[in-house]
Amino acid sequence: MSQFVFAYGTLRQGFMYHAYLSGTHFLGGARTENAYALYRGEYPLVVRDECVSPIMGEVYEVSDGLLTMLDALEEHPRVYCREQVPVRLDSGRLVRAWVYFYVLKVQETDRLIPGGDLHGEG
Repeated sequence: MSQFVFAYGTLRQGFMYHAYLSGTHFLGGARTENAYALYRGEYPLVVRDECVSPIMGEVYEVSDGLLTMLDALEEHPRVYCREQVPVRLDSGRLVRAWVYFYVLKVQETDRLIPGGDLHGEG
């Protein structure tokens, strides 16, 4: 069975862990339907309970086995917690995709990215 994963940080194209998604079906660019907060710390992190802006990213169709590997990479549920949320593809299609939300405390050194796009942070 396959599922959708929303990549907003290191899993996105051009970032260090994108290789995990090589060979998967890329559905396209996307944004979350709801507003969250994207921070740039040691790693990118999205905070579920801060409504700043939709988060920009990419959606991939992945197998259950790969999802288990991504859970280990993201240290789910200890550091990031995987939750399904509505995501709007650039094509206009609405899908439910897994997003890894940060569950630890945001540090003072973590920088908020108000536009919600790691690629466009400046």
